[in-house]
Amino acid sequence: MTWVRVDDQYPDHPKIALVGPLGLALHMAAACYAARYLTDGFVPRAQIRKLINLDGIFRESNGVSNGVSNGVSNAVSHAVSHEEVTAELVAAGLFDVVDGGFQVHDYLDYNPNAQQVKAERKESADRQAAWRQKNKRNAVSNAVTNAVTNGLVTAAPYPYPFPIKKEEEEEEEEEDGQSNAVTNPLEAECAAIRGAYDAAGIMLSKTHMDAHLETISRVGLKYWLSGWQAAVEAGKHNKPAYVARCAESAKLEAEAPPRQRQPARNGRDPVPTTREELKAYYAPEKYEGIVLT
Repeated sequence: MTWVRVDDQYPDHPKIALVGPLGLALHMAAACYAARYLTDGFVPRAQIRKLINLDGIFRESNGVSNGVSNGVSNAVSHAVSHEEVTAELVAAGLFDVVDGGFQVHDYLDYNPNAQQVKAERKESADRQAAWRQKNKRNAVSNAVTNAVTNGLVTAAPYPYPFPIKKEEEEEEEEEDGQSNAVTNPLEAECAAIRGAYDAAGIMLSKTHMDAHLETISRVGLKYWLSGWQAAVEAGKHNKPAYVARCAESAKLEAEAPPRQRQPARNGRDPVPTTREELKAYYAPEKYEGIVLT
């Protein structure tokens, strides 16, 4: 949205007094059109009729009379046209006649040109996009962490298809025939998944929920969170299979044994692995007395 800049003394300007209220309306409508479509003050001739509606507006014709009847003078009136008001704006110096239409006089003296408006819009759009991207990353991280921490307290129950009953309740059921299912045992896991999807602005389906729960059952919630973060960075966090692969990789990497030193070759020096060992292994003094044939 752009704005038209108007001096607060505009309605009292002598030129506006010359064209009257209809001229003021058409002149202001033309300025708004130029600002809206970034024309730098230009208004096509065909557009003039669309700026304001003059239907049903009449003026008395100056100096013209259709005679006197019973001592009463009847002035002749005519419908006001856009051409008439436009001509008055040109005569007053508020419109300049140019090829194809009219130019609002001194428009660029009070309003920015199209190039300036486009540059400001792009700068504003880039700034807002950077802000949204930054807050989106923070929201994903915070939502997942909060969901894991507070999931048991704040999360709504997920309709897991296999409710588990306590032994005492099963005994009571046998006695009085009442059935009472316990709260979902995977509540924390469900809360973490819901929080991650909510933060990413993605609708969570039951199919995705079950797929993620299956992954968590194999690798654990900790490594699922690592897999989710990796998928977010890759832009594939809405693909449960990709999240599962990232989670499995994170678990394998964490559980891999430390790198072992390679055994000696033929009972001689071990294979060099560090820079210092390489320098010592290939030191020239090791080959003194050896004749190459």
